[in-house]
Amino acid sequence: MATTKGAQESSVTEKSVPVPTTKEKRMTKPRLSHDDAKTAEWLSDNLVEWEFDREFPIDKINFEESLNNQARFKNPIVEDTVQVYAEAMENGDQFPACVGYMKNHKLVFIDGNHRGQAAALLDSETLPVFIVKNAPVDMILKLTYEANAKQGPPNSPEERLEHAMWLVRSGHNQHNAAALMNIKVSDLRSSLLKSEADRRAAALSIKRQTWNSFGSTSRKRLNAIKSDAAFKKAVDVSHKLGLKTDKISALVGDINRVKTNAEQLKVVDQYIDAHSTEAQIASRKNKTNLRYLVRTHSQALMVDLNRDDLYENLPPQEAAEIKAILRKLVREVNAAIKEFAQHE
Repeated sequence: MATTKGAQESSVTEKSVPVPTTKEKRMTKPRLSHDDAKTAEWLSDNLVEWEFDREFPIDKINFEESLNNQARFKNPIVEDTVQVYAEAMENGDQFPACVGYMKNHKLVFIDGNHRGQAAALLDSETLPVFIVKNAPVDMILKLTYEANAKQGPPNSPEERLEHAMWLVRSGHNQHNAAALMNIKVSDLRSSLLKSEADRRAAALSIKRQTWNSFGSTSRKRLNAIKSDAAFKKAVDVSHKLGLKTDKISALVGDINRVKTNAEQLKVVDQYIDAHSTEAQIASRKNKTNLRYLVRTHSQALMVDLNRDDLYENLPPQEAAEIKAILRKLVREVNAAIKEFAQHE
């Protein structure tokens, strides 16, 4: 009886434990390597739900969609890196598992484009993948940027800066975003201010050619004007008058000292009048300087005409020709002086 009971118990036990499918075997949480354990910790720290598939089918990966993940604006794939990875895989080297999410029944990489391309190059059928589940779009992008900042071919400084700006707009503070993307906080802050100014100019329909005539510092300074009407008028005036950065900064300071929109516009008008007066004064000064220069040259020509020692070693005919040329120049200069006087 005891044996039968034992057999019955054994039989019951065997029937009560279902045989795992191939997929279930793949999807069970395995003992992770050191690198994969760090990836699991990273995903969990971001409060992301995930599964690990040690043998994910490569034919279920959307490689084209993976290259459009916005992590790299230029050259999303470095072919030399793919080749190096493929050779290493062929030699038996172990790589960290890729990370991705399912979209339209296909896997899109968050991290692992180069590893995936290398495995495909070797005609591998599977590769290990962490599959992120039920994550919103902003979390997918955040993970993508973080992964590209930490491993794989390095992003360009421009890409890292763009990623950091996106993180700030998504709610991260500037210090954390800069640290994550390995850039200076000051560079991030400056780029954010410039980007904000560029967006404002575009929203107010300021011509791109006009706006691009200003340097980065002038753009950020102009954007400090609170009133959109005063901002737009100050941009137009600064462009037409060809104001340099120091003049633009002074104009913005004067505008921001008054509160109402009407007062700010009045400041711009006053600046136009003042600049016009300065231009007139400068023009008169330039004319005076030019007249003085012309008269000085006229007097010098007359002196040369009356210096016989300049011509004593020349043949008489050649000396006479030179004097004739000098007299003609003196007449033309004197005529120019009279014309200046008539237009003042």
